[in-house]
Amino acid sequence: MVTKPVVFTRETGLLDAVRVLVDRHISGAPVVDERGNLVGVLTERDFLKAALVAGYHG
Repeated sequence: MVTKPVVFTRETGLLDAVRVLVDRHISGAPVVDERGNLVGVLTERDFLKAALVAGYHG
């Protein structure tokens, strides 16, 4: 059982989130609002998609 699960907020930067996922060897984590309610899930696929879009438009 995980005693301190990884959770991101809307304010978490993409690079910070990537570093956490890589360091913890996990493929995704929930995103919560200020009340702790689930608002989404951030995954490796989201980062890959963002990198591809940035590369295409950048």
